[in-house]
Amino acid sequence: MISLNQELLLAPQRSEHVACAAGRDVLSAGQMAFDPETVSLEEVTNQSTGYCPEPESWDAVAMA
Repeated sequence: MISLNQELLLAPQRSEHVACAAGRDVLSAGQMAFDPETVSLEEVTNQSTGYCPEPESWDAVAMA
């Protein structure tokens, strides 16, 4: 997820997004998948039941 300070916050997949952000507001939330061999980003989604981000939040993701 992306904090209001435009920081990328990461947590294990099975954790709650709201817990990762300590209950604070965020610019975007979802899931990321990384290639374990190259540690490169493979996929980004807006799948977050806690925040339900709108498509407009993608700008914040791209900046982070």
